[in-house]
Amino acid sequence: MKVFIGQFYLGYCYEFGIGTLIDKGKSVEWYQRATNNGNITATIYLADCYRLGKGVKKDEVKAFGYYKILAKKEISDAQYHLGNCFYNGIGTKEDKVQAFYWYKKASNDGNIFAKDIKSQISK
Repeated sequence: MKVFIGQFYLGYCYEFGIGTLIDKGKSVEWYQRATNNGNITATIYLADCYRLGKGVKKDEVKAFGYYKILAKKEISDAQYHLGNCFYNGIGTKEDKVQAFYWYKKASNDGNIFAKDIKSQISK
């Protein structure tokens, strides 16, 4: 049985107060458990928590690391976020060339947000 799906959804419920009180700390705990069990969506949510400091001490370098791992696995949402990190210097040095590279990969892998950004910055 794939318990990591339930772990992700439990984290989601805690983050957004679905059927329970909002508890950002517990949401991070459950996202981490699901991430440890291989849930890609949970890993993106966990990276977002670190990037924004939601339920955990803000750690942009850690968020960047999670995005990078998933981006290399061809996960378009992670590629998009990695492009944002490079573009804005989040958890890494600002690097417009790398940002464009990851936006392009994300766009080619179907991410509509990256496609829009890529078209705006290539003008």
